[in-house]
Amino acid sequence: MKMVRPPIHGIAVSGVLDRLYRRRMTILVTVGVCLALAVAVDLLLPQRFTSTATVTVVPLTDSPYGNGQPTQLVNMESERATVTSLAVGDLASRTLEPRPTPRQVQESLDVVIPPQSLVLRISATTGDPQRSAAWANAVAAAYLTDRTNTAREAVTRITSRLQSDIDARLRTRAALTAPEKALVDREIATLRERQTQLSVVGLVPGRLVTSALPAPSAATMSTKGLLVGGLAVGLLLGTLAALLRHRLDPRVGSASWIEETLGVPVRRAAGGSLDRHALLVLGLLRGGSQVPARLVCVSAPGVPVPSFADRVVEFAREQGIAVRYDVHVDADAPAGLHIVDPADGADATQARPALHVTRWQAQEGRPWPVPQALRSAMVAVELRPQDQRQDVADLVDSIRYLGCDVNVAVLRDDAPALAPGPAPAQEADRS
Repeated sequence: MKMVRPPIHGIAVSGVLDRLYRRRMTILVTVGVCLALAVAVDLLLPQRFTSTATVTVVPLTDSPYGNGQPTQLVNMESERATVTSLAVGDLASRTLEPRPTPRQVQESLDVVIPPQSLVLRISATTGDPQRSAAWANAVAAAYLTDRTNTAREAVTRITSRLQSDIDARLRTRAALTAPEKALVDREIATLRERQTQLSVVGLVPGRLVTSALPAPSAATMSTKGLLVGGLAVGLLLGTLAALLRHRLDPRVGSASWIEETLGVPVRRAAGGSLDRHALLVLGLLRGGSQVPARLVCVSAPGVPVPSFADRVVEFAREQGIAVRYDVHVDADAPAGLHIVDPADGADATQARPALHVTRWQAQEGRPWPVPQALRSAMVAVELRPQDQRQDVADLVDSIRYLGCDVNVAVLRDDAPALAPGPAPAQEADRS
């Protein structure tokens, strides 16, 4: 026969909060570690200051047959690569004091291109705000100088080509007829006009529209931001660690695991709640139609004294109910001890008890006992938070295998140190 546990219908918020509360030290330690790391980062991470200079880029005319207007498209990615090149870094480093290496200038740069624009935002980041501003302005000026030199070279090359065309026409002009000379003169005038246009347009590569200023504060995250971030990360990681520890912990821990995984209603015994639970169960037993009413309780090793079954029996006797109390000390004991407590002083051997309570006491290092003859009996399991989940699950599965179910689980977290009580035989004698 296959043992099937009841389906799980999700995890209640109260169950999650209970798990987190039980693992609160894990969360606190994780938060403390993250805050300590945030402070260490704040102390060890050097401050960085960023300053930005803004440059507009003007298209260059490099065609000897164009009209000299700046209509040529600019590849802004190529311009970005030019700004961050070692050539521009070398030009910028020559104007700075103390003089950095071109590689240092290059590594400090970050260039941003706003969408749909001919603008370069050149940023330099160093450990000093004055130095960052000086480097950004120097790189912007070096970029414009480099682009001016490139434009001048283009203009010189194109002008030379135009001049070559003019000289070629002048050499052949003398041998031409008057109408042909007039046509050549018009061509020469057009070429010279293009030379003039190139000399003006080609030497305007762009301009510096915003100079870099020293940054008023560091670009790195502030101390307050690091602490807030460390707290948030610590809470997140601590919560995850607490839930993971709960999942991997082989012990029962809290009532939520029993309810969610095994589907057994749980009563937590803390303070005087054990007496309330015992009275509630006694009332349910007396309200039934079966005579005698039966309660079967399996107790984990070392449960606090008095046990749940002890309290039910004590309250029943206080109310004058005839009780038979069987205590099975060992899993191998078929009968164990039993006491008949008749009402009104009747003979113990002849009295018919109104309540029959059977307690099965598990022993350390041995499998938990599986009670027999469970038909028409209320079944309770008494356990501690430190008991192994596998032991509890095996017991519940075994009871269900016999065709019965566990009516209630009593979680004994009512004492900080759960010391084992006296032997069941001693309890029976004392009763």
